[in-house]
Amino acid sequence: MERLSGPVFEHPAVERASQIARLIGFGCWLIGLVIFAAACLSGEPVLFAAFGAFYVSLAGIVGVTATVPRKRQAALDREWGRRFQELAIRDELTGLHNRRYFNSELESLFRRCQSDGAPLSIALVDLNDFKSINDTFGHAAGDVALRVAGRAILAAAPADATVARTGGDEFAILMPGKSRDEGEVIANAVRKALESARFMADLKQQHGQIRATVGIATLDAHAEPSALLHQADVALYSRKRAAKAA
Repeated sequence: MERLSGPVFEHPAVERASQIARLIGFGCWLIGLVIFAAACLSGEPVLFAAFGAFYVSLAGIVGVTATVPRKRQAALDREWGRRFQELAIRDELTGLHNRRYFNSELESLFRRCQSDGAPLSIALVDLNDFKSINDTFGHAAGDVALRVAGRAILAAAPADATVARTGGDEFAILMPGKSRDEGEVIANAVRKALESARFMADLKQQHGQIRATVGIATLDAHAEPSALLHQADVALYSRKRAAKAA
């Protein structure tokens, strides 16, 4: 079992390196003690000189061996830091960005595009009747469907877009540099990608299908990040109502 060392876990390899460094240091100390005892008993100057040279060398040896575990632990600290940062901004189920990261990016991109006079479009994606997938096939199949949907959206979105899972069956796409018309084209591509995606619904090899509605909004001169998000939400549910009425 790994045990805590300060703020992060100490890897077994680091612990072994620390133990080896301690053993080397203790062994060298014993050797030095023997040399010193021999020098005192014999009174030979050469042994005292050897003792002094040995302890100078010992300082270097201990310094080098002690550096090894510190370097390994520092590398592990960086890796744990990277992992913790990923966990803080990623949705565990789909691997997409989470709502916290999405909100931060929305604020940042909104201000940047507003300052540069560049377009910014946002697409909200809602999986239609997703509850029926859970009710019909079970929650495990629903999780599979969400992962498949996440991959389909990511594949259809622009390379520089931010794709996030913002709720249970809700996703969002931030598209800097994309106008309203370009955003509509991408939204249509996302919808088609989702509808062509299939997921394994159960052990009987039944394949489930995903349906989705996408709402679009684009930055205007008077909007705020929350207003832009609200516009996309209104567009989404307007399309959902229109689809049900058709």
